[in-house]
Amino acid sequence: MRLFGVSARQVSILALLASLFGLAVAFAAPKVEGRIRQPLANAAVSTRITVSGTVHHLPSTAHLWLAVRKGRLMWPKAPEAKVDGENWTVAISEGGTPSGGTFELVLLAADKRGHEQIVEYHHNGDSTGDFPGLANITGASELNAVSVKMR
Repeated sequence: MRLFGVSARQVSILALLASLFGLAVAFAAPKVEGRIRQPLANAAVSTRITVSGTVHHLPSTAHLWLAVRKGRLMWPKAPEAKVDGENWTVAISEGGTPSGGTFELVLLAADKRGHEQIVEYHHNGDSTGDFPGLANITGASELNAVSVKMR
């Protein structure tokens, strides 16, 4: 892989030389990229949905979550997506959409704050039975979304 015309080996050598001479070198981390591969856009889904896709450049401290979006609100779904290399999968339930209704499946990359907010959301919802839609999840960024239709 080459970055700005420089190979990974050359970058490693430059970083080693910089550290030997006490120089600070800052490298920009690649942007996280993620895609929902299944279900396909506009697919008909049931209340139990297995969602899968790919992710690239996910930091070891980041978490992948799926949310259902209707309008401007999102409902993060548990459990957290399981990442295996550059592939991920998660099975979720969606009981709040009537037959024929459409909604978006949204792939989110969450930092520590976003992850903690989603975990707390589910803890509170499990305790009270109330899972309100969220307009914003601090520390989470949208990687991809697909629109689907409930059977």
